[in-house]
Amino acid sequence: MVVPREPSAGAIVNRERNLDLALKADHLRLAMLPVAYISEQADPFAGYHSDSAVGPHYRDVVLSSVWTYQLYHYLALVRDRFGDDTVDSVWACQQLLFEEEDAGAAEAIESAFILIDLALDLEVPGRSAGGAGSAPWQELAVAQALLFGLPESPAFVAADRPPPELPPGIDWYLARVLARGQKAILAEFAPLFDSPPPPAPVVQPPGIGSSG
Repeated sequence: MVVPREPSAGAIVNRERNLDLALKADHLRLAMLPVAYISEQADPFAGYHSDSAVGPHYRDVVLSSVWTYQLYHYLALVRDRFGDDTVDSVWACQQLLFEEEDAGAAEAIESAFILIDLALDLEVPGRSAGGAGSAPWQELAVAQALLFGLPESPAFVAADRPPPELPPGIDWYLARVLARGQKAILAEFAPLFDSPPPPAPVVQPPGIGSSG
C-alpha cells in the first residue's frame, strides 16, 4: 500500500486556484442567466399587459422598472439558495456586465434596488389584493416608489420642484406589470434553484493511490 504524501505548497496553491476559477465561472454563469432571459423579452408590454394606459413619456420607466424588479427577484432566489457570499459575487459580475454596456447603469440599478427594498418594507394594515385584475398592494408600493424615485421617470421627485401628479391609473398599471414580471421570472428560475446543488469536486492530493 502506498502511504499518502502531504501535498506540496505548490500543489495546494494550484488546487485552490483551480477551485477558485471554477467557482468564479459558476458565479458568472449565474450572473448571465437573468441577463439573457430579460434581453430575450422583446416587449414586456405584449407579454404582461396592454400598454394603452402608458403614454410615450412613461414607456421607458415602465420597461426599466419591470426589468429591474425581475433582476431583484432573481438575486433573491440566488441568495435564498446559495447565501450572501454567492449573491454578492453574482451581483458584482452583473455590475461589470452592465457597465460594459452603459456606464452608470449598475449604479442606477442598485439605486432602484434600494427603492424596491424600502417599498417592500412598508406595511399597509388591513389591505389585501382586490378583485380580478388588481395588483398586490406590495407591487403598488414598489410601482409608486419607482415612478417617483427613478430619474428617468417624468414623475421623478426633485428637490427643486413640487411633487408632480401621476397620470390616472399609471401606478396601478405598473403594479400589475411588476406582478406579472415577478411571476414570470420566478416560473423560469425557481425550479432550477429548487434542485440540490451539484456535489463539490473531489480533489485528491498527489500520491494517493494503491500499489499495483
